[in-house]
Amino acid sequence: MKEFKTLKAIRRAGGFRIACVEGGLLVKTGRSNVPGLEVVLIPNEEVFLADASGRLDALLTTAESGSVLSMIHPEFSMIVPEGVHVRVPVVIAVQESTELHRLVNTWVNLMRRNGTVDALYEHWILGGAAAKQTPRWSVVRNVFGWVK
Repeated sequence: MKEFKTLKAIRRAGGFRIACVEGGLLVKTGRSNVPGLEVVLIPNEEVFLADASGRLDALLTTAESGSVLSMIHPEFSMIVPEGVHVRVPVVIAVQESTELHRLVNTWVNLMRRNGTVDALYEHWILGGAAAKQTPRWSVVRNVFGWVK
């Protein structure tokens, strides 16, 4: 499993055959981020799980799907290689050419431009909330010492 520990190690080793579900969002990610990687398209994840031939080295999937699969099939382990920074898009299905469609697009573009999307990603995905924050300066605490 050390060959999958970091993205650099995967790139260095090359020659891996990675299964990817046809039509999935990660097909393009696997092909573009790891040169020399052979992406084998499969119709569903069960094809990989049932593959006894050893022709597939790994399954490229989302962390959420991988977690569930590794719980159901403990003979498989989920690895998130160090150095992998992939953002999977969130999709809101809205009928095109409607006022709601225009509203959602405008709102998403505004949130991207003002940094809200990046701040939320930092907080919820990268764990920014877990970082210890120092309290704001306060006259009551810092000058008078009334509150600790």
